[in-house]
Amino acid sequence: MSKLFSLNWHDLLKGLIITFFTTFVNSLIDVLDTLQFPDADGWKHIALAGLAAGSAYLLKNFLTNSEGKLITKESSQ
Repeated sequence: MSKLFSLNWHDLLKGLIITFFTTFVNSLIDVLDTLQFPDADGWKHIALAGLAAGSAYLLKNFLTNSEGKLITKESSQ
């Protein structure tokens, strides 16, 4: 895990994975719900949901220290 108020490459990679899977699952749900592929406006909403999920993950990691504690200074060990 990265330190408080920082991100590393693993955080960014995991954020991209979350963005991809959120977009994939949302599009799958939309297809199963309507039995047709989304139009341009539907894809826009699906992509925004994926970006929101990935951004939320990165924000959580940015505000979490290397021990997984939210907005807490690093322990001095």
